[in-house]
Amino acid sequence: MALTIRPATAEDYEQLCEVFAEIDTQHAKVEPGVYRYPSPVPARSLEFLAPAFGEREAVIFVAEEPLHGHEDEARGSEDRGRAGDRNVRIVGLAHVLLRYAPDLPILRPRCFAVVDALVVRATHRRQGIGTRLMEEARRWATEKGADDLELGVWEFNHEAVAFYESLGFTTSVRRMWIRLKEVPPRED
Repeated sequence: MALTIRPATAEDYEQLCEVFAEIDTQHAKVEPGVYRYPSPVPARSLEFLAPAFGEREAVIFVAEEPLHGHEDEARGSEDRGRAGDRNVRIVGLAHVLLRYAPDLPILRPRCFAVVDALVVRATHRRQGIGTRLMEEARRWATEKGADDLELGVWEFNHEAVAFYESLGFTTSVRRMWIRLKEVPPRED
């Protein structure tokens, strides 16, 4: 598979939303009190993603593969990638943000990067795409001067936990909760 990893641009917006919708569906099935099922509304607003298009403080790396011949026609224009004449399909993404710890008496001031989302389409998992995206996230964070690369992962997502551990991530904080209200019914 000829896979390319590159920073996303605004021209990738529709395909980014498709990829985000896959992970949103997975999360909504398990945590409907927190997540909504994807709807006709895009999975993320352009305004939410815009800071990752060419800014210093955030980036979205995409993994894309070329579409060939009959695949182009079968998938239609919705899977055509950026720049119009390039026929590519985004099969994964890593959304990475820079954050800064405040200079408080108890905290050392520091810059750290946060992987806000890592998504690989279900059809493309276990092919090294997530690893390549995380390598790119780590490279970017290092270039930006980050001291650490952090992420959050839900306890139910055992595959993701094992994946991140295989990359050397360890648990530093455990966030716990207790529900105070009943989970609302699914919105359709």
